[in-house]
Amino acid sequence: MQKENDFVEIPSKFWDRVIGNYNPVVVVTTTNADGETNAAPYAMCMEVCHVPPLLALSIGQNKDTYNNIKANGEFTVNVVGQNILRNMMVTAIRYPPEINELVEARLSELPGLKVSVKRVKECMLHFECVVEWIKAAGNHFVVLGKVVSVSGRRDVLTDDFRIKFEALKPVHYVGRGTDTFIESGKLVAVERAPLE
Repeated sequence: MQKENDFVEIPSKFWDRVIGNYNPVVVVTTTNADGETNAAPYAMCMEVCHVPPLLALSIGQNKDTYNNIKANGEFTVNVVGQNILRNMMVTAIRYPPEINELVEARLSELPGLKVSVKRVKECMLHFECVVEWIKAAGNHFVVLGKVVSVSGRRDVLTDDFRIKFEALKPVHYVGRGTDTFIESGKLVAVERAPLE
């Protein structure tokens, strides 16, 4: 049984260490004005609606990803597995806007199915999005995107298109500035019923 003194209030300067470490890490691809691909990792990406399917992405100010999304209204969310973590970290390096981070990270491009933005071949799930709206939120911008196409590698999907998490092996970022991730663990099924 938890006691009241088992909890401690976390000072505000440390809040960033515990907020938002729960969504899987993704690589967001966009296209710059010259048609070159830009790629960057994000842990601040989440589903916000089923019908229509909407994803929200939080982007820091002055980022190439934000500028490209604002300019052409499209982006692709590529779900990262444990197999390419090292490559993904290369996309986190601040390159000039004209540099294609996928080339630097030795990752491959696939054409988009419904948008002009490329997908990342080594990522096992892709969500192609068109922008619904962009709003300022503190020192970030929240981008709401409508999903217009979803693709995934056959070996991470069941026959009825559910995710095989043991094959996908998504990862979660565990804290700003730590460059540390947690691997997904085992699945746990829990009954949805009143407690007796």
